[in-house]
Amino acid sequence: MDFAPVAASPDNVATGESGSSRPLYKVFSTDSGHYLYDTATNQILTVPEDFARHLAEGAFSQGELDEMAADPWDGVLVPTSGLPLTPRLDRATVESAIQGECKQLILEATRDCNLRCKYCLYSGRQPGRRGTYEQHMAPDTARKAVDYLAAHSSRCPEVIVGFYGGEPLLNPSLMRATAEYARRTITDKKLTLTLTTNGTLLNRETMDFLAANEFFVYVSMDGPREANDRNRVFAGSGEGTSDLVVARLREFQRLYPDYCRRSVGFSMVIAPGADLARMAEWAGEWDLALATVTRASDDTGELEEAFRAQPVTGYEQLKAQYIEAARTGTLPQRRGRIGFALHTALFSIGLSTLRKRAVPTSPHDRAIRRGICIPSKQRLFVDCNGDLFPCEKTDGFRHLHLGHVDTGVDARRAYDIIVGFHEFLAEECASCWLWRLCPVCFVGATVGNAYARDKARRVCEMHRREMADTLKTYCTILEHDPGALDCFLDSQADLV
Repeated sequence: MDFAPVAASPDNVATGESGSSRPLYKVFSTDSGHYLYDTATNQILTVPEDFARHLAEGAFSQGELDEMAADPWDGVLVPTSGLPLTPRLDRATVESAIQGECKQLILEATRDCNLRCKYCLYSGRQPGRRGTYEQHMAPDTARKAVDYLAAHSSRCPEVIVGFYGGEPLLNPSLMRATAEYARRTITDKKLTLTLTTNGTLLNRETMDFLAANEFFVYVSMDGPREANDRNRVFAGSGEGTSDLVVARLREFQRLYPDYCRRSVGFSMVIAPGADLARMAEWAGEWDLALATVTRASDDTGELEEAFRAQPVTGYEQLKAQYIEAARTGTLPQRRGRIGFALHTALFSIGLSTLRKRAVPTSPHDRAIRRGICIPSKQRLFVDCNGDLFPCEKTDGFRHLHLGHVDTGVDARRAYDIIVGFHEFLAEECASCWLWRLCPVCFVGATVGNAYARDKARRVCEMHRREMADTLKTYCTILEHDPGALDCFLDSQADLV
């Protein structure tokens, strides 16, 4: 059988003695062709329709399995599902990164919030998650955290100090004092300050301070009034927040138009019943910086039921617009625009992963990375008590606790977390067609203070569905222009 490869970022092919069990792959079709994603070699190949149909059935005879095991096609479809996986990260790499590559500090300025968003993880309904209550970070804790960042970022040309909550503007004095301390302390590299806020407490004094200190400000809104106010409501009254936040933002724009255009953006959440096309249209009406977009999630699976009961609409419309941008060569420019933020969040990560994948690779290279970072390298979350965690999404998870600001990150503990996560998933990952492209991280498998098999399986199945759709989108784009996604090669993915 002859296979035709689809463009990717190539490596040298290496083959070896075959493993056992069955081949891992995904068969899919576009309007113009039939394709095979082969897990062993990480390749995407065009295949005849009848062969695609045979692969989709997956009913191989022993003779076929023996032929595949003989490795007649440079490792394509070689049976490997019975071979064990090994973690790609080693102890020395982890320890080195912890010592000198800490890039971003996220400070939990407070656990209090003046909103009660309906999808909030800190509603008190999620096992192992804290509730919302009045507790502020002490200034001394924040200073120690900044000192740690300064001492453990020697190989980073730029570092970030961010303020998070709760609602961090309920503790504005901490933000002011810590920002000034960070400016005095971190002088040998670029320092970026960030704030994630619900926007309801923005006043003239705060606006002046943020603009003067060149903060990058993420304002949490979920689109137009009818969408935002379904979930983002005030504590006590339950009233929507949209009118007040819009008024504050308009005032901010009037006072500092250039700064807002450069440094103020939205943090948007896709909730059950969201109209993605309307959200994208609404975001594009603002003369602000790029928005970030996440999907509402929880630890119990209740939100998944809500998404089934209230389906998200507009996905196919945005996908068509994204494909058109790629086909017309406008994708590089549009990726940086606020009106294209939802498109970017929905499609760019998966397409970039496919375009930058190493192809071909040895079918017997079984080192797996998944979507995990080295704890404390990309982000280091500091809670109100000074406890350290890999990121804000792991807030309070004791099995992911890294240390304290008084003692720093325990490098041995960080490595053990990586190994423990691998051991928890290794057996199931070994038989999954997505394992070379797996984006699952610590959060995706956690409920409370431990990893949970049921949640991990739900999350893994969601990622398989998403990547199956992304594979179709990828090949649909490349059928028109093989170089349409080369813009992703300009930016280097950096999980380590």
